[in-house]
Amino acid sequence: MSSTDQRIEAVETKLGRIENSISQLNTSVGQMLGNLDSIRAQTSANAPSGRPSPVAAYAQHPLSHKDVLEDVNDCGIKANGDGQVIFSPEMQVQRLTAQLTAAYSRIAALEEQLLSRRVRTGG
Repeated sequence: MSSTDQRIEAVETKLGRIENSISQLNTSVGQMLGNLDSIRAQTSANAPSGRPSPVAAYAQHPLSHKDVLEDVNDCGIKANGDGQVIFSPEMQVQRLTAQLTAAYSRIAALEEQLLSRRVRTGG
């Protein structure tokens, strides 16, 4: 097997791992969203009045990452009385699908770059 074939096989293996990771992440996010309401109810009931519990404060802390799409006010987004944003399941699926599509596009672009370099070098 040539080094080109080995590299392509390595990229395909990495892509499969990324696919599995995204699938596991999707499952984990769904489970966490299912448990979030019960955790919020428990922490707000146990917290002294006027001061949120550490768990509630952490749950309200905004998290951001360069590879995660930011929330935008669009259809399927609701805010409850506490000002917390709640996304419909359809909206969550759309966001995850967009992130997955962007990842696949980036991988395809990298594969094209790799192949074009191989063609230029003749190897």
